[in-house]
Amino acid sequence: MNSIKHLGELIKKNKLQLFGQPPARNKSKSKLQSLESDCGLFSRMYIACQSRDGDLNEFFTHENQRCPPSLSQDGKLRHGKKSDLLDCLTSCVECITDAPESNVIILDGAVLVNMLKPVACKTFNDYAD
Repeated sequence: MNSIKHLGELIKKNKLQLFGQPPARNKSKSKLQSLESDCGLFSRMYIACQSRDGDLNEFFTHENQRCPPSLSQDGKLRHGKKSDLLDCLTSCVECITDAPESNVIILDGAVLVNMLKPVACKTFNDYAD
């Protein structure tokens, strides 16, 4: 198998699993196992709270999971975009599109530095002047 191949030749695609990737699992099985483990953990914590004369009202005020199910899926936080929240927020708030009249424009020092183009400047002193 000592064959010489050209550097630009295409490599055949293989379906080998990488070490960093966990094996693909059935979503419904993993979700069911997660719910069962949560139920088991919750029942053990509840029994421990009762046997140690704990306050049950305080017990129910705390989360029993690392990530709440409403924000996570299979133990990983769900990802989203800020722009997805825009529809929800605009329906709750009255949007004002008219800008008030202004007589003054305030420019920060950093804005002025970014507005100036140092075309003819060769030193920082020339740029500052």
